[in-house]
Amino acid sequence: MASIFIRVNRMFRFKCRPKHLCFVSLFGLCVIVLYKMFVLLTSPPHLYKVAMATMKENYVIKEDADDNAECSKHIQNINSYVVTFHDVIIDPKKSIKMRWSPNQLKLEKGFFTVPCVGASPLVRSTFYGGLSPFPSWVTAIDITSYARNKFDEIDAVEGFTIVIKRKHTNNVYLKILDMYNTYVTVRMMRQKPKDVYILLIDAHSDESSVNEWNVVFGEATQIKDIPKKLKYENVVWGIPDGLGPIATYDLPLPFLDDFRHHVVTSGGAVTSDDIVCPGLRISILAASLKTDSQTGKVLQHSISNSDDITEQLHRVFSDCDLMIINTESMSMRQQIQAFAKTDILIGPHGHDLANTVFLHQGAGLIELFPTRYMFISDTRFRQLAVWSKVYYSSWFNLEMMLRDSEVMTVDPSVVIDIVREMRRILCSK
Repeated sequence: MASIFIRVNRMFRFKCRPKHLCFVSLFGLCVIVLYKMFVLLTSPPHLYKVAMATMKENYVIKEDADDNAECSKHIQNINSYVVTFHDVIIDPKKSIKMRWSPNQLKLEKGFFTVPCVGASPLVRSTFYGGLSPFPSWVTAIDITSYARNKFDEIDAVEGFTIVIKRKHTNNVYLKILDMYNTYVTVRMMRQKPKDVYILLIDAHSDESSVNEWNVVFGEATQIKDIPKKLKYENVVWGIPDGLGPIATYDLPLPFLDDFRHHVVTSGGAVTSDDIVCPGLRISILAASLKTDSQTGKVLQHSISNSDDITEQLHRVFSDCDLMIINTESMSMRQQIQAFAKTDILIGPHGHDLANTVFLHQGAGLIELFPTRYMFISDTRFRQLAVWSKVYYSSWFNLEMMLRDSEVMTVDPSVVIDIVREMRRILCSK
């Protein structure tokens, strides 16, 4: 800590005496300790666990008690974050792009039309504020005594359709959360993932992101690609990413192993939990700097000397299979296959590490952090590793103090030492 303020003193030529510098250092240390305590007390599973204490028991279907209400046969609130419709009309013309967020849609009343007489069983206050799109979707429901003969003339979509609102398409972490939440929803409905349709209620223009859903589930379609009204036999509002089991630390995570197995199988990967030494498969995430186009927030950090690290690793671990993973140039299936056969994954802190859930049990993850994460805790990928039964190790950049280190330089010898220790652990099982 003292060394940090010495550098500040030299940089800005502060006229500080040693005793003043010591006081400032002590004060700064106290601030950091208090901040760490605040993060510990207000981060999952402490705060979220209390708020979401009843979620686990809601992962089963709850039968509606009022079978006499006509609308209750068409609309069922399974719990506060999953809703099902039976025989509902969806009108794509009732969805309008938002001016302040062109990738999102505002649903007008009549987007969902339910042919019944009575009041909707959904209550607006039931849902969780800004974490869920459901409050605004509730107002888009039109309860009407739609003429039965006209209702039957509309083309029908049979089976189950899961309705999802995506926030971003370039955020791998949110994408995997959405897919996992959808998988949980499908299992709640006692359906098979490949037998359900996915309807994406957003205006994102990235067509490849739609095709990624086709790998894991049945046919996926954006609402903008539907030309007319359609009658859906069963529509389910999927669990939002901010309310799913991973986001809320709802332990034990339901169906996580099944989700991984399904995704890996759907991606055409053949994997085994057995570690073969020598011949360990080491993958380096060749991540480039990625930022959110709307907020400018860094999604994925990068390493400036990744080629040097790769060369040194190849020299030291010549008995291992070394693979470079560049997700930007790979399809969804190629990514799944690459991560599924990886024994040790090395990568900079960023959303691409969400692919940890596709590593086999007993594999290893090495996460490389920029400087500021010494003071800002982000344990998402460490938790994913723990939940996925993957060994975890981390490294923090200390060579770029007081600088914003989105692009960092890592000493190859440091990575070699961490890999050597990780290999010792994996090969000693």
